[in-house]
Amino acid sequence: MESDSANLAQSLELILQERDSLSAKLVSKRSNYVKTAGEARSKLEEQKGWFISHMSNETGQQGQKKETRNNLMELSDSARAKLDQAKQMRSNLIQENSKIKLSIEHMKHKINEFKPELMSVDIKFLEEEYTALLSDESGEAEYLSSLQSQAEKLKGISYIAKCGCGEEYSVGLD
Repeated sequence: MESDSANLAQSLELILQERDSLSAKLVSKRSNYVKTAGEARSKLEEQKGWFISHMSNETGQQGQKKETRNNLMELSDSARAKLDQAKQMRSNLIQENSKIKLSIEHMKHKINEFKPELMSVDIKFLEEEYTALLSDESGEAEYLSSLQSQAEKLKGISYIAKCGCGEEYSVGLD
């Protein structure tokens, strides 16, 4: 039971460390995606403003209109592609968030499976108990070894007993 409690305490510590690590990664990725989405929005707004200003400043020349229209279409397509990319990044972030939330819930479930007595016990106390159990185990091994050596010594002793009827018997351990 003591080794189980030590293992459970170590598992709890690792679970808590993993939860903290996952939370830090999530915060970092979230800020990165928010920054990227903001940059994409500002560029899109900039291109939209440019598009509007060029549309209002049209000259009367057909060639320029066609070229301007083509440039504007390219800019519009580029902006759409960037917006789609930002949406995909947002979708990936949402999926990763849900995976991390599931992982955290799984860890919480594992933590709740620990017996309440083990949750309230100090880790140092558990380590001391584990050390005491190991020393008790080594003491038992020494005792068993000494018993075996005494049994070997007794096997070497034999005695010849004479019965009242005149028979002789050999008494010893095999």
